[in-house]
Amino acid sequence: MKKLKSGLALAACLAGVLSVVVPGTATATVTALPGLSNRITFWDDTGYKDTYKDFEPGNGSENLDDVGFGDKASSFVNKTSTYWLIYEHKNRGGKALCVRPNSHLSNMDSVSFGDKMSSIVQARGAISSCNGATAIGSPN
Repeated sequence: MKKLKSGLALAACLAGVLSVVVPGTATATVTALPGLSNRITFWDDTGYKDTYKDFEPGNGSENLDDVGFGDKASSFVNKTSTYWLIYEHKNRGGKALCVRPNSHLSNMDSVSFGDKMSSIVQARGAISSCNGATAIGSPN
């Protein structure tokens, strides 16, 4: 019987289907981040919940009051390969933060920017195009 179990375990390993569960340990469930491909999406609640607004690269500057989303963003997922500058006031005014490419942040309060974003613009090129703004977002 021991030989049979060893043979089955070896076959499972070779098939790539072996999973090891250790009693008394926690398991983590990995879920895909929400949001559309090649877009940066902001939600009006932490944890990527409730109403959202997304932006595509190449659309220029956006005053969020114009689209009913000023001072509402509380979380984001950036599924683009570009940096984005987000601003505290419309017309690129006030404090700015730089959202990293392919990144996310489930609670913008953690960077003191929850419900404060009023305008957004795609940065041109590398991090240097963020003009010294603090970069935010964890890798997707």
